[in-house]
Amino acid sequence: MRALLKFGVTGILINGMFFLVALWQLNVGFSPWMVNAVNYPIAVGLSFLTSRNWVFRDRGDRRWMLLKYLLVYAVGYVGCTLGAAGLERIGFPDIAVLIITLFGTAAALFLALNF
Repeated sequence: MRALLKFGVTGILINGMFFLVALWQLNVGFSPWMVNAVNYPIAVGLSFLTSRNWVFRDRGDRRWMLLKYLLVYAVGYVGCTLGAAGLERIGFPDIAVLIITLFGTAAALFLALNF
């Protein structure tokens, strides 16, 4: 339960920062799938650093942890970007697309990294 709380705090801080950037990007003409495609890799790097050192405190083999993290997030990247494009295509408002992909991806990643 403690890991979930720390994961949530980290997610709120990192995703909150990137959500503000995403709102600006939407305002200047980016589409939701473009926002996810650009911001996701940067958020993943920050998330890995905080998750590795604070949330999970895994002291095992760092190469394995990084490989597992990259594999899970690579699948998440594809899902998030394609999901945003699909929701955009069927007519969801841009802000709804960002919120749905943000929370959906975060939940899926937490489950994939912990189970």
